[in-house]
Order: sequence, then structure tokens, then C-alpha cells
Amino acid sequence: MTMKRKIGTGILIAFIAFCFLRSGRLCNELSLAKAQCWTRCHDPVSVVTAADISVHLRSTINPRLTLLDRVSGWFTTPIFKMSGIQGWRDYGLIVVADGQVKQIADSLDGMTTVDLKLNRLSPDGQSLEKEDKYLRIEVFGCVRRSLMIEMHEGQRLQVRGKLMWDGDGFLEVHPGTAENIQELQ
Repeated sequence: MTMKRKIGTGILIAFIAFCFLRSGRLCNELSLAKAQCWTRCHDPVSVVTAADISVHLRSTINPRLTLLDRVSGWFTTPIFKMSGIQGWRDYGLIVVADGQVKQIADSLDGMTTVDLKLNRLSPDGQSLEKEDKYLRIEVFGCVRRSLMIEMHEGQRLQVRGKLMWDGDGFLEVHPGTAENIQELQ
């Protein structure tokens, strides 16, 4: 094997290891450290009060993730999103959302994307009844592995987590532990 080929192979192996460690599949310093979205953020909305959240919830469900979305996340999430390029903005608010799972998708980056049709949203202890509003939940792999329930379409869930702006242009919630995701009857 030539020296150039050895170097190329080493770089490829390092790239694969970096993507795996940073993807959110494992709870480690690399996967938990997410830079605030600094470019290609699609104008994050201002959220100060519960009413601000209510105004910016989606009235239509997000499009389903395509096969390309689910596969490319393996490198786009750790390299771009987690580095602040079309990534997330943390509002510093904890919300509790309950609703019905309308669609769910697993991606190669280890994340599970869940779209809820909301029944109620509770930011900072205030309860907002929501009709015909939708909210995306991003469950990182290290959280998903610890879940005691199997999530599926049609299921009612209550999810507690950080309110985030996704650089793709919408609000979403990131639960920090498996205990923050509960099945409702």
C-alpha cells in the first residue's frame, strides 16, 4: 500500500469515527456539545413568552423525512448541525408537550424524529390548549436507547425537553433523558 493510500485510509477512518462519536448515538462530550446556530439558521423566531411559542407553532405537519434525509444525516448532523451550521438555537426554556404521534422516522445519525399533533403545550408551567398545531421532537440515540417504551404512529406521548429552533426553520423539542418521554393512555 502506498503512503498516499495509507494517509487517505487513515483520514477516512478518522472521519467515520468522528461522525459516529459526534452523531448523538453515544452520550459523550462530543455528541452533547452543540454550538448555537450561527449560519443558515432561517431566521430564528423570538421567544420570550408562552404566547410567542403559540404563534410560531406549525399549523401543518412537517414533511416526512426522505430516504436521502435519513441517510445523509449520518454526516450532516455531526459535521454541520452540531457545529452550528443550519443547527439549533436553544431558547433556555423547558416545555412539556403532549399529543399524538403522526409520523416517526429513524435516521443513520442515531436520531429519531417524531412529529406530534399537539393537545397541550406547557412552557414554564403555563398550559396552552392547542388545536391543529404540530411540533417536532428530536430524540437523540443516547436517549432513545434508554426508552422503556416503543414509539409508534398513533400513540399519545408526553415529552419534556428544551425548546429549540431548528435551522431548517421551525420550533422543536429535545428531551434530555428517556424519563422525559412518557406514553399517555
